[in-house]
Formats: sequence, structure tokens, C-alpha cells
Amino acid sequence: MNRSHFSPALAQLRGWVTLLAAAVAISAVMQMVVFAFANYTEARWTESRPDAAQANASVVLPPGVAGAAATRPSAETSGKALGAGDANLRGMSRLSAAVGVVSVFGLAIFTIVGVVVAAGGAVPGVERAVNSAVWAVILALICVPWAQLLRGEAFPGVFSTYESLVEAVENPAAAGGGWSMACRFVLLPIAGLTGALVVAWQFRSGVDRGIVLESMSELEAAIEREMAEVRAKGGGGVGGVRAVGALNRALGDVQAAPVPSMKLAAGAESMSDAPISGSLLRRPGNQGPTAGPGPMQPNR
Repeated sequence: MNRSHFSPALAQLRGWVTLLAAAVAISAVMQMVVFAFANYTEARWTESRPDAAQANASVVLPPGVAGAAATRPSAETSGKALGAGDANLRGMSRLSAAVGVVSVFGLAIFTIVGVVVAAGGAVPGVERAVNSAVWAVILALICVPWAQLLRGEAFPGVFSTYESLVEAVENPAAAGGGWSMACRFVLLPIAGLTGALVVAWQFRSGVDRGIVLESMSELEAAIEREMAEVRAKGGGGVGGVRAVGALNRALGDVQAAPVPSMKLAAGAESMSDAPISGSLLRRPGNQGPTAGPGPMQPNR
């Protein structure tokens, strides 16, 4: 089958699937980075420094109390306040969640479209594209922040909100402890990252046979891969056959031109459609060709 007419569509889908999978993976990494800074560092906080008047403020105690006058710092001046780091982490978390959710749904849609195109073109290896589409749908369901959408105790999803992350960091006991936090904010993003990479790899390997190579470098690389597989398996005589198979796949499995007939090969192009003279026909009982029709015999 000539695959050159739908090869550009598969090439575009392969590029988009790769790009969206990379976006999902980067968003998952950003979620883990936000959790690490919020939980293990003081990046969210800044120390509030009192001015000179507040630093020298004195508290006058009632008579009879030891130390009639004592200078004590107020609790407000000795505490911490949210700084610019909290705003930066909040923006990073929201950006990664938005990009991740949109990208994972786009990944599922494009893999399904790729399965339809590859199946319609009877591309060898389409079963891998089907596997990638199935896992892309599962990944999309895992990444959705269901707790935010359903407003209840639901599955938080890979891309949870910054408010839920801060609440878990400030009150670990209510969040289920350190193990629950590690599963929610570390293991789930790792699962999302791994799933996105697997989906991209499965889809690319599933539609690779349906994409026509357009440059000699790509063609040579395909033939080298085929020859490397033959050498790894210890084969020698079938190397040329497999190399030709790789060449045919690279060219889109174009059908070979029909072999010319024997008359055309012998140089009798002008006689290809001409009728054969009766004088050259061999008649039954004769040893050679006749010069023409025999004389009329009288009726007996």
C-alpha cells in the first residue's frame, strides 16, 4: 500500500504527541519542585524586621511588679511573614497545573486521532499506537484534580492546587503524615512523568512504519538500524533482504513497476499489438510454416 498520502499526517501527530508528553513531564517536575521548596525550605517566608521605634518600645508594668519598666520585643516584630517566595511558588504551581492538565487532555486526543489514521492506513505496529492511546486516557484521568472539581474528599490528582499543598505542609497530621504527603506530591508526579514518556515512546514506535523518510540521512539511518539488528542476531544472508525491506518502508512501500513483456524486451514494440500473419502459423501435420492458404480441393 502506498503510504505517502497519509505520511505527513502521521508525522505531524507524532510531533504534537512528543511535544505534549514533554509538557506533561515538565509540569510534573515543576510540581515536585514546588513541594520541595514549600516543605523543606523557608522560601515562602521572610523575617519581619521592626523599625527603630518598635525596637525601643518599652512596656510599663503596674506598681509592685518586679522590674518597673522592661523593654521587650513584641510578638508581631519577632514573627515571620509570607514573602515574595510564596507568590513565586504559587504562580509556578498554578502554571504547571494549568499546562499539565491541558497538555494531558491534548495528549489523549492526539493519540486517539493517530490511532484512527494509522489503522485506516494499515500501518504495521498500529497496536502500539492503540496501547499509547489507552494509557493516555488513563493518564488524563489520573492527572485531573478531582478534589477541586468535586469539592470533596476525592482523588487529588497529579496536578493538585497550591492551596491544598500549603495546607498539607502546614498541617502534616491532617494530611495523613509524611508518607501520605510523599505519595501525593512526589510519587504521583513521578507516575505522571513516567506515563507521559511511555505514551510518547509507544506512539512513536507505533506510527514509525507509516512515515516516509524524505532525506538520505534518515534513509541511511533506517538501513543501518536494520543491518545492526541482523548483525546482532548473527544473520548474514538475509541482510540484503532486510535492507531492501527498510528501503521499501522508507519509500512508502511503493509498488514496483510491471515487468515488460518478452516481445517488448526483444525490441518488438511495434508488433506488440499487431496481428500475427497467417503464413507464420504452424498448421497441424506440417513441419514448418506455410506460405499461404492451400489450393481449393474439389468436392468429391
